Amino acid sequence: KSKGMVNSIRRAFEKYQVRDYQKHNFVTLPEFREKGWMAPFIEGKWKGHNIGTFLSKMTATIPLHSRYACSTLALLDIRKRPVIPIASKPAEKSEIID
Repeated sequence: KSKGMVNSIRRAFEKYQVRDYQKHNFVTLPEFREKGWMAPFIEGKWKGHNIGTFLSKMTATIPLHSRYACSTLALLDIRKRPVIPIASKPAEKSEIID
């Protein structure tokens, strides 16, 4: 939720001598709510970068020459809403092919 919680987690890592603390990246919840995937990491190897940058560099996407290609960030756009499909009516007996 806050930078204070991140500091508590860091102290716990130090107390138990966890070596790979830097592989854990943190954002605050208020920043994520406000900025979404553009929220900056406040701790970790990717500190100063945002979640969207991290995801676009670390994911495998469909090659751009494919007709179904799109960017990773387009898939993460939280402003878009899913399409709600409309159910079709059941086929009439005469429409069913044996």
